Amino acid sequence: MTFKLSCVNGAAKRVLDELVEGLDVGDSKKFDRGMGYMAMHVECLQKSGLGVHFSIAHYYEQNGDLCQDPDVTLVRRADGSWSPISFQNSIAYRVAVTFHEDGTIEVDEREQKELSRFVNHWMKNVSEQQAIPTRRGR
Repeated sequence: MTFKLSCVNGAAKRVLDELVEGLDVGDSKKFDRGMGYMAMHVECLQKSGLGVHFSIAHYYEQNGDLCQDPDVTLVRRADGSWSPISFQNSIAYRVAVTFHEDGTIEVDEREQKELSRFVNHWMKNVSEQQAIPTRRGR
């Protein structure tokens, strides 16, 4: 089965690279530069044939419960590129890439491309909120 995964743009890649720096499978961290915005919660989930899977999330508290807004799972490929594979918040769950027990992978290319566009925009906001440079050499 042949499929194409859409990747995030270079600016989003640089933000994601900084957010996950130093994490191995099973590790997590809270990324907060103390600028008054929601902290980023980052987890290194697993390795697969596609690459290393990470969860990147914002959380808020409602009635004593933590709610993700959003929580995006991405895979960092062997070439260093990033592709989002799922999105969830307290209202919706969208899966663009499904891993089946028999080892096959199913990709909704349209959904996955839309997730890439969302992550590009979200990481632009995160770069401003957490003072993460998005240009090389900055």
